[in-house]
Amino acid sequence: MIIAFDGYSAVYENKRSTNYSRHLIDAMSAEYPNDLFYIYSATLIDNNYLTPIITRPHVEVKTQRSGMSTFMWRNFGGILESIKRHHIQVFHGVCGQLPLRIRRGDAASVVTFEDTTFLDQKGISAAWKRFMARKSVKNADAIVVQREIDRKRVVEEMGAPAHLVKMVLPGIPLMYSENVKHSYVKNANDKYKLPERYLVIEGTIDSRSHAMQVLKAIERSGDEDLCLVLLGKGPDDYILELKKWSACHDMMHRLIHIHNVRTAYIPAITSQALLSFSSNHEGKYPYGALHAQVSGSALVAEPQIADVVADGAVLTDLNDIDAIADVIKQYTTDEDARQQLIARGKKNAENHKPENMAHAYHDIYREALKNRLKGSDD
Repeated sequence: MIIAFDGYSAVYENKRSTNYSRHLIDAMSAEYPNDLFYIYSATLIDNNYLTPIITRPHVEVKTQRSGMSTFMWRNFGGILESIKRHHIQVFHGVCGQLPLRIRRGDAASVVTFEDTTFLDQKGISAAWKRFMARKSVKNADAIVVQREIDRKRVVEEMGAPAHLVKMVLPGIPLMYSENVKHSYVKNANDKYKLPERYLVIEGTIDSRSHAMQVLKAIERSGDEDLCLVLLGKGPDDYILELKKWSACHDMMHRLIHIHNVRTAYIPAITSQALLSFSSNHEGKYPYGALHAQVSGSALVAEPQIADVVADGAVLTDLNDIDAIADVIKQYTTDEDARQQLIARGKKNAENHKPENMAHAYHDIYREALKNRLKGSDD
């Protein structure tokens, strides 16, 4: 097949390695070397995370010739001309939108919604995203979501035909299972001077991460050697609030904030934690929870993401400091229970291999193309 992707996110998001669009293209092109893959972007910018993918002989970035603005080219005529010129069979709007006139061409179209939080957001940007999403739902030959809750919202609130909505579990980059080897662990310990016993939170460190509640639960647990490691950036005022509370309770030495951690070291740091914590983050897909499970860390998560973590996590209210303290006491003193939790998490993570995601999408592409061609004949 000849497959093209909306490369807006894959190309322009060059500050961090974790990117759904890029990871999908990576997995697809690795599993299907006989297919051709085009990444459409108005322009090409330096992106070290994309380079290894586009050096493959069957993957190519295509930029515009017309001189249109990125907005006009991506949403209207320019990109459609490219689809026709390159004889694209399947076009995938990985970022939750399709070109407005995609149905005028012969290519089958697939659109993916990583989540549906944009349905609840306010402002002009969110309104435009909703407009494009609803148009895309009307034009798509297949619609992909990652959670049952999103499948329901796409059907009930966006009017998608139920039979066109497919669910594909995201694949987690191999880095999270491979970068837990001794060399990575040793280098991470040497570089970041990690404490011997710690809990970890990965992701945006703001009020939704429940870092303050976990910090207070550590104190309440009575474990005087236990530390909290935060991996990620966050609002300055929230970080300052954490530091002030730690200073007032003689815990500054037990709060370690690594805001510029190298992505390659995250699995090594997470795998050594006694417990990892993952929040709901208001409906965003909880990739951090899966990262913890793949890395082999015992996971504590909010009940709202039970559908993602299955039985590979302790589910508890992360606003309840006493409940968190009880979990800490149980799983930092009962190693057998902790190892069983890790094993269940790894088993759940088996469902999130990159090749599983690639095969599921390839089947969807084939079905969408078949239905598109059938519709043309009719």
